[in-house]
Amino acid sequence: MTGNYKSLEPEIKDGLFKYYDTAGRLGKEVTFLNNEINRELKLFYSNGTISQSANYVKGKLEGKSFYYYENGNLRREENYKNDIVVEGKCFTINNQDTTYFSAEVMPEFIGGEHAMFKYIAKNFKMPRDGEDQGIRGTVYISFEISKGGIVEKAIIKQGLYNAIDKEAFKSCQFNA
Repeated sequence: MTGNYKSLEPEIKDGLFKYYDTAGRLGKEVTFLNNEINRELKLFYSNGTISQSANYVKGKLEGKSFYYYENGNLRREENYKNDIVVEGKCFTINNQDTTYFSAEVMPEFIGGEHAMFKYIAKNFKMPRDGEDQGIRGTVYISFEISKGGIVEKAIIKQGLYNAIDKEAFKSCQFNA
């Protein structure tokens, strides 16, 4: 990877970053402004052809985005306004118009975000030593949801107290 940082503590990316695979092939080019994607993002297949070109403004998709097949033909074209698709087109590998469909459907906890936080609060048990010491605060946990709705790659981004962190981590193990 090559790129510039405005700061290392905290880490703030600023300017053009290029990411390479282990064979030295360019995989991604992205421009950051104060740690947010800003301007064009380009992703590349291992054969060097472009797989995606998208425009960002302050970390949000804005304007036209293009997605390509490995042979270089256009796969889909989408127009974004404030990170939301407002129109789109899909194409077959042979450049024929086809029915448009949404490329990504984000997972959602049954009942939505409010239900998820309610579930976590219900399943969180304050450890006795944390309670005895009167510790209060927030534990920040990052995780991904698999296609099957399982929490994966959960990591504590900002902890509070070891026993509380472990309990918070445990209470986030659910199916979406």
